[in-house]
Amino acid sequence: MKAKLLTIILMVGFINLLSPLTQQAQAETLKEGLTRILVEHRLMKRVSTEAKALEQQIGVEKANWFPTVSLDVANGIQDIYKESGTDTKLATTEFSIGFTQTVWDFGQTSGSIDRAEAVYAKKMLEVGLQTQNLLLAGIEAHLLLKKAAAEVEHASHSLQNIKQQARLEDARVKMGQGYNTDLLQAKGQLSLAQARLIDKKGAYQKAINRYKAVFGHNDFNIEDLQDLTLPEGLPANLEELLNLVNEKNPDLLQSRSLIRIADQEVALEKSKILGPTIELVADNSLDYRCSH
Repeated sequence: MKAKLLTIILMVGFINLLSPLTQQAQAETLKEGLTRILVEHRLMKRVSTEAKALEQQIGVEKANWFPTVSLDVANGIQDIYKESGTDTKLATTEFSIGFTQTVWDFGQTSGSIDRAEAVYAKKMLEVGLQTQNLLLAGIEAHLLLKKAAAEVEHASHSLQNIKQQARLEDARVKMGQGYNTDLLQAKGQLSLAQARLIDKKGAYQKAINRYKAVFGHNDFNIEDLQDLTLPEGLPANLEELLNLVNEKNPDLLQSRSLIRIADQEVALEKSKILGPTIELVADNSLDYRCSH
């Protein structure tokens, strides 16, 4: 857990140290790739859309302080039947307009606004967390691909060396200057080297698939993948690191925001149950009738 937290802290420093590739003008650098997926990745699009919706919900809650106006129009024919005399038909048109303004609701509206703001703040923490996760995934995919390619190259060179050694041992045996045990040992090492190369090639293919899953393409030149170095300004000791995590870690901040949201929910429900709502209401109506 501590290693992962430290890795997340180092990510920003890694990105700032990245320099553009010079060998291939059209190649995407790691910094460019990370910047792109922070905009284009479906995960970031989802959390960003949810954050915008929650931000708009704050405006919806604030609108409860605004007055409401209602306008009603009714039109029809009214039949009046009389016991004596002539029945009458009236064309009736009614207009009514109403105005309602909340004067005070003992914290209901303000509590709803505070809750909406707290939920939005929590979502923004989630956006930050997902941003860190995506950056970490991109850096890990980059390093894993570079590491897997290096291991394939090393295993291939090792296999060639062992093949050469096996040929030499075979030649010595044929010339009567070697031992069958040495030849058998060389052949055993050759089999292990071949199996190791197959295993490393499989890991390399998995690294390519992971790279494509994160960055959306596998158009890269393995020789152009950049080396990353540790940034300066790292925490000097474990205590400083833990203090930084306690202040900045998105998981902890989200947990604290859940507590604040729960407290606001309790206060809001109390105001709804115990607090009355005072409203200013005004209305007027016009009734127009014409006999037929």
